[in-house]
Amino acid sequence: MPARYLQPRVAETDPTEVGWDEVRRALEALVAPRGQQLLDAVKLDLHRLLESRVKDPYRRAQAVNLLVTRATMTELDEALSELRTCAQHYRSSGVRSAQRIAETLSPSAVTAVLPLGLLGRSITGYRVTGLDDRERSAELVAQSIAGDPHTFTAELGGLVSLCLAGVERPVMELSATAYFPQAVREHVHAPVRWWMTDAQARSIRARRHRIEYGEGHPMYGEPIKISGQHPSRKKGALIELGTQLYDEYIHRELERQRAKDKDRAHVLVVANSYQQCAWLARGIAQAGAYREGLCVAVRDGDRHSPDPDLPRENIATRLTAEQFEDFPQHGNILVVPLSLIARGLNIVVGVRSAVRSVYLCVRPLALFAEPAEMYASVNAAGLHALPAGGTPDPDDALDEARSAAWQRLELILRAAPQFTSMPKSLQEEVVAGVVVDLIQLAGRARRGGTEAVLHLVDYAFHEDTWSSDLETVLRRIHEQWPPAVKRQMNDLYGEALNAFLSYAGIDPTLTH
Repeated sequence: MPARYLQPRVAETDPTEVGWDEVRRALEALVAPRGQQLLDAVKLDLHRLLESRVKDPYRRAQAVNLLVTRATMTELDEALSELRTCAQHYRSSGVRSAQRIAETLSPSAVTAVLPLGLLGRSITGYRVTGLDDRERSAELVAQSIAGDPHTFTAELGGLVSLCLAGVERPVMELSATAYFPQAVREHVHAPVRWWMTDAQARSIRARRHRIEYGEGHPMYGEPIKISGQHPSRKKGALIELGTQLYDEYIHRELERQRAKDKDRAHVLVVANSYQQCAWLARGIAQAGAYREGLCVAVRDGDRHSPDPDLPRENIATRLTAEQFEDFPQHGNILVVPLSLIARGLNIVVGVRSAVRSVYLCVRPLALFAEPAEMYASVNAAGLHALPAGGTPDPDDALDEARSAAWQRLELILRAAPQFTSMPKSLQEEVVAGVVVDLIQLAGRARRGGTEAVLHLVDYAFHEDTWSSDLETVLRRIHEQWPPAVKRQMNDLYGEALNAFLSYAGIDPTLTH
């Protein structure tokens, strides 16, 4: 890239690598202020400079296009960053055009208070649309991610309140899962002053299951794995999982619970999307022991849809998100996406939870291709690099934090998307986030002091290929906690944490 874009942390080019300085100068000509169009000339120069290094003309053309595109987008990044800075300076002066620009480029309260994150600049992504009719509808769309959501949350009562209201304010009652060091989306980088521990013995249990393909299936006897499965095979695998899960476990559980406490004879069957829920529901509906009581989550527009992937309406009741809390009035099994059920809902009969067991059928995964997930990881890496006890030299500390943030961004951009192939640090962030979601999910079954059982059904949780199974990653996470963090985690989570430590074979009594 042109020299002015290079970060100070980037090492100098190896002097034995001939030609890169000439390539850099060619790209500088492409983005330098000028009155004429030099794109074609720069491309010809790059072809000549790369000819000895990239012999195949087609691959060389690809390399040239990538270099040119990246240099142009980086130039746009710089221009938008400068425009954002200028607009921020003029925002309070009453200049309406500056206010409109600032609202477009920094639309949230986070970016208004903390315009730059730990990277020291925003990240901009681009998408080209309308190429079917380039002359009329081609468009370049930019999306910028800026600010520092972690510091914004941790400083709600301090820096943020001073900026927005002119005074500091007390802040109470963050989420029960706001402290979890490797969970980059949820962890608030601030000390916890007051909490209530869940001390009820065995109030949450995590159980592993191996559900196998049934007789007559080509994969008879093999465990059913969903996450990591090729997309073309997920439909069949989820339908089979729904059938086997109901016949082997859910049917018996409901019968036992009806005899013991009929108000709690309800279960949640959880996947990652509406589509996966539809396939699971189809599998349950065709199970040999199934008779009635099935409910499946659908979007508002699918209440009466003829979608062949969904069971017929006379077989399964279709519920939208607004109806989940009333699900016990409609049946005893709700198949539902994790993102919609994990937080905020109280499914109760009287004051006690109507749900005892939750079956997690698809391993939930954070996707670092999602901007919010990526940005959370980047900022958290920078904050973790700050010295815990403060420093007399904040400039050096911020430089270290910025360097760590850039390194994490590069790691994410170069990492393989498959969970088993991810760097271990990213795997740990994913699993920490999953554990937070599962603790929240267990909360749906804890209302009124009742117990909850999490059944981990997807074989992807347990398959130890490349040491990426849940048990192994949980052990790695736990080993990284210093004694003070272990004590804090035990104080905050109590039995909720112990359930997962026990699942991973870690004795909770030895962690304090």
